[in-house]
Amino acid sequence: MNKILQTSLITVSILTSVLSASNTLATVNGTAINEDKVTKYLEKIEKIGDATPSSNAKKAKLLDHLIERELFSQKAIKEGVDKSEAFQKDLIDVKKDLLVRSWIDKIHKNIHVNDSEIEAIYLKQKSQYSKPEKVKARHILIKSEKKAEELLKKLSGLKGSELKSKFIELAKKHSTGPSARKGGDLGWFTKGRMVPKFEEASFSMNINEVSKKPVKTRFGYHILYKEGSKAAEITPLSEVKESIVLELKNKKFSKKFDKIKKDLKEEATIKYIK
Repeated sequence: MNKILQTSLITVSILTSVLSASNTLATVNGTAINEDKVTKYLEKIEKIGDATPSSNAKKAKLLDHLIERELFSQKAIKEGVDKSEAFQKDLIDVKKDLLVRSWIDKIHKNIHVNDSEIEAIYLKQKSQYSKPEKVKARHILIKSEKKAEELLKKLSGLKGSELKSKFIELAKKHSTGPSARKGGDLGWFTKGRMVPKFEEASFSMNINEVSKKPVKTRFGYHILYKEGSKAAEITPLSEVKESIVLELKNKKFSKKFDKIKKDLKEEATIKYIK
């Protein structure tokens, strides 16, 4: 053999061995379990609905599961389970299921959608991607109108960070609402989330402004402080493109798959035996 070729082959062999070893996470009686197996198993679990984020702890648990599976598999082979008639029959069914699943995956992967199709769906369903107007507000809930008026006077003349700081202080001290411990913070909300009078006042106020008078609702008297506002907008195509692509691919796949089934049944000789 040519010395250069021989050297190259040896180098390739060494590199392959090193790469394979670096990818190996465990060995079970000499059988390697590499990172690829764990990753594939993790993908399989996520595909069937386990939405728990991947983590090192989760991967370690899966590796332990694969080690146990390998041990059980080796034990079953030693006991001749793989040679049994029942196993061989099940193996045929499993092989068919695997073949069908792999074939279906292949068809789905070969389904393509273009930009014009994506844009057409986006425009057609644009209303679904709308983000309504939002406001961010705080409130101090008081049972007595007189007490609410007194607190408003304490906020009178304050502006900017001084107003916000004082409002939070009063909310923590006097508010009877569950948000008191957070300084009256209600977070972001859209129309339809709050009682009508509260909502009307919140959306009509200016940012960094306190309500001019207490707002009465069935819960009591509210002093409002508006922290922020977000205008209504449409979610950009870039943010929803992936879901649209999947939707289009699934529709095309379903149509194509139904045709394949129909054609195969028409071409085949199928006999129903009672």
